[in-house]
Amino acid sequence: MDINIAPTNNPQITPPYIFQTLPPPGIRTNFAQGDFILFGGIDPTGFKPLPPGAPDPRTQGNGGPLSISFAQPVFGAGTQIAIDISNLEVETFITAFDNANNLLGSFSALSTSSLALDNSAVFLGIRSDTPNISRLIFSSSFPQYALAINQVSVIAVPEPTFTLAILAFGLSCAVLKRPQRT
Repeated sequence: MDINIAPTNNPQITPPYIFQTLPPPGIRTNFAQGDFILFGGIDPTGFKPLPPGAPDPRTQGNGGPLSISFAQPVFGAGTQIAIDISNLEVETFITAFDNANNLLGSFSALSTSSLALDNSAVFLGIRSDTPNISRLIFSSSFPQYALAINQVSVIAVPEPTFTLAILAFGLSCAVLKRPQRT
């Protein structure tokens, strides 16, 4: 699996990074507490501590599309997704392509990001009847705010195994070696 985050043209925005969601003084999100999150990057100069009860900050970040490419086509994949903006309804998108870059499908969902650590980040995924998904692109309706995802779930093509062949061979040997009545 190869992950590509579109670069930003804003030199203030940090490179993408991974962090773990934790209660204060840690980083809070609407993913589950303890989840490791891939984050597109943020402009740290825009983040200002707020007094208690103040509205959530709206800090600029890299919300450019995030692309996941698979070495072998898969049956399906998905992840939870959120953007770094609180208490605002956001549309998030997933788009799937095959290995010839043909569009297989695109879906979206409305969600609201928060700092609740309640695992309410929306899950977006795509599944196919055949293993033809080679690339997924995640994006949002607010590309000026950082995009974040957690662990990607994949339904892959099973590796060929010889378990069934071994079982069939063992069973046939047992049947052939059955004791003869005299």
